[in-house]
Amino acid sequence: MGRSSVVEYVQGEAAAAWVLDAIREAAGPRSRGLSAAKQIAAVALYLHAAGPLCEERALQAAGRAYAQGLRPTPAALKKAVSEARAILQFGVEPGLAESLRAEPPVGRLARIDAALRSVNQAQVTRARAEALAGGRGGRPIQPPRTAYGAVLKLLDLVRAGDLSARAELMAIQDLMRRAPPPAHTADRRAASQ
Repeated sequence: MGRSSVVEYVQGEAAAAWVLDAIREAAGPRSRGLSAAKQIAAVALYLHAAGPLCEERALQAAGRAYAQGLRPTPAALKKAVSEARAILQFGVEPGLAESLRAEPPVGRLARIDAALRSVNQAQVTRARAEALAGGRGGRPIQPPRTAYGAVLKLLDLVRAGDLSARAELMAIQDLMRRAPPPAHTADRRAASQ
């Protein structure tokens, strides 16, 4: 890490702490403040719009400032930063940070607050899952397992009147009756008495 990046990092953390305090003060006595992920996303947006920090460095500085203030568990911090990244990628309008550069600091905070309050976290999570299609946090819909899918097809054929499918399904049922019980259920009856 070069000297300029170290200076950029320290300035980023100091600025992040200030912005986080300003965001919490702006929320004031409202009954519902911003969630952890939205607070981190707000700080990252502000830092990215205000200075030379790229979005990822701004996100890291925001996460550290949040961690210093509230001391969450490492897992909770990791989840909040991940959700904040998803908000920045899929929740706010593209180019928001660039459009905020011309705003004064108070106006910048107000626009960020308004933009993040309109973000629906469930929709953002769903959009990230669809975009990532199972990679790094995405959860695609699982297709039925091969054996289960084959049995479902056999059932459909039996309902349609296919006699060979009925014979195959009966053979599967006979095999299942003769199979020994799985190891984790073998002593269940004895243990319950």
